[in-house]
Amino acid sequence: MIKTLTGVRIKTYQGGTGYANKISFTGIKFDAVNNPIIIDQYYCPSHKGCLTSVSIQN
Repeated sequence: MIKTLTGVRIKTYQGGTGYANKISFTGIKFDAVNNPIIIDQYYCPSHKGCLTSVSIQN
């Protein structure tokens, strides 16, 4: 991935249940990617009725 805003993502919907494990990303090369890996635990694509919690990005 070259000069992109976002690389790979893991998204979970707000209020969702369950868990994810044994996830791996292999063979990916990043060059000038702003956010190579994002884990979004409060994904809300509609932007309506979203919880006020936010994910932390490092």
